[in-house]
Amino acid sequence: MEIGISTYLYRDADIFEGLERLSTIGYRFIEVEAQCLPDSLSGNEGEVAEIARYAKSLGLEVHSVHLSKCPEDIGGRDARLRRKGVEWIKRTIDLCRAFEPKYVGIHRGGLWEDLSDPEHFRDVQRWTIESVAEIAEYSKQRGMKLEIETSGGYCDVKAIKEIISPFPRDQVGILVDIGHCWRARRRDPIWAIREAGERLFCVHVHDNHQGEDEHLVPGEGTIDWPGVVRALKEVGYQGVFMLECFRSRKTQDKDTIALLAKRAAEKLLSA
Repeated sequence: MEIGISTYLYRDADIFEGLERLSTIGYRFIEVEAQCLPDSLSGNEGEVAEIARYAKSLGLEVHSVHLSKCPEDIGGRDARLRRKGVEWIKRTIDLCRAFEPKYVGIHRGGLWEDLSDPEHFRDVQRWTIESVAEIAEYSKQRGMKLEIETSGGYCDVKAIKEIISPFPRDQVGILVDIGHCWRARRRDPIWAIREAGERLFCVHVHDNHQGEDEHLVPGEGTIDWPGVVRALKEVGYQGVFMLECFRSRKTQDKDTIALLAKRAAEKLLSA
């Protein structure tokens, strides 16, 4: 496995400086978080292209782009808002084409819905599948594979497998967010990895204490990281060990967090 890191760490800083720091620290693979870019509604393709060129000049390869802040739920009950969410994702995919990513990651539908009612849960699954069908085809036409993230307090990989089951295995997969699964309780990230199996496209790596979504450096929370790495090897995962850390119990300095995260990942993967 290769080690990568999300630019989310530099979401409230200068993205050009952040990319330079990541390159200096020794990262090769990155995930571009859309929150670090001009909003897709602004249509500022020129600025995004400049960021992409700079990343490439530093030897950084954009493995994926992550669209974490879609303004509307693509699995919500309001069809008009679902349409707005899908259109936002499509516009942002177009904005991110300059990075030439292999994957585009989105959150599952129903993120803000009450899923305790079985009938409503089935509706949310159906609405989400309809949205994902359009987004997956749009991504494919632009040379990207689509990954659905385990997100929020609901990280049921079986439900996400149901969402992606109508689509080709090599085009639509699962992004297991290790920290989100641990925070959700009863959703062990080791189980999530094994359940995702061959549909596992990527992982987000960060730690917590099974409470707040802390996004700590691996080893600073309570996740069983040796177990996580074993599970990844068991399912034959060959993707990027993508760090999504933006906090540390040792420092608030962004560059130091990136360095500590890289060292922690190297230690885990070499064991």
